[in-house]
Amino acid sequence: MNGTIAVSLDDGLLRVDPLDLSQTNGGSGIGYLKLDARSQEAVLDVAMDFDNFVSPRFGGLFDLDLDLDGRGESVADMMASLNGHFAAALKDVELEKSFMSQFGAGLLSNLNPLDSDKTKLECAVVRFNIEDGIARFNKKIAAQTTEVTWLGGGKINLKTEDLDMGIAPKARGAISGLTNVGLASLVHIGGTLAEPKIGIDLADVAKKYVGYTAFFATGGLSFIAQKVVDTAQANVNQCEKILGDLQAAEDEAPKTEADR
Repeated sequence: MNGTIAVSLDDGLLRVDPLDLSQTNGGSGIGYLKLDARSQEAVLDVAMDFDNFVSPRFGGLFDLDLDLDGRGESVADMMASLNGHFAAALKDVELEKSFMSQFGAGLLSNLNPLDSDKTKLECAVVRFNIEDGIARFNKKIAAQTTEVTWLGGGKINLKTEDLDMGIAPKARGAISGLTNVGLASLVHIGGTLAEPKIGIDLADVAKKYVGYTAFFATGGLSFIAQKVVDTAQANVNQCEKILGDLQAAEDEAPKTEADR
């Protein structure tokens, strides 16, 4: 890895600028951070853009695009005032099945019924906008392995630290292989950032966060038909779709004088 990271602290003014990194595979990362605590109300300004960067822990490649600002007399005040956006993507990662089962007391292991000890995470993506300390990301979480696609979204209130998120799986295989990916796999994450609570929510997750009605066993052909629809949607590259929506939104945004 090559590049430059310059860090300075002068009388309450912290700067990380420039941050400019490059990797032999062509990955790059640029950005800056400024935290000005020279007055009673501290001011934060941070932006980063990483592209095809090799993940040091998981392998694979990750992208990161964030631009955030906030101010306050405490960290809590600053989080409550945050504005900006955050988008991250991870792709082509080989995961241990045991690693996946560490989350949610084994909930994710039920979402990914694997015969082998490993699975390939083809992609994972999350994007959200933050306005006045409220992060919203309805239908903006996706992850795909070779067997399962997860779709989800929700809201994080940084003022109160409350979580309200949901995620639901769609099997990518044949109908006969869906027995382990069904009603028990609809997951709701509530509680707070300090004490998240993960549980099953059969009635609300799919409609509220994912935008489809998933795995409601009405019996007979209607149940089979729903499985066919879910399988078809699961095989769409949901990560590319979300990132494509993000790029389209950026392209449609009005240009400032600095952009021209």
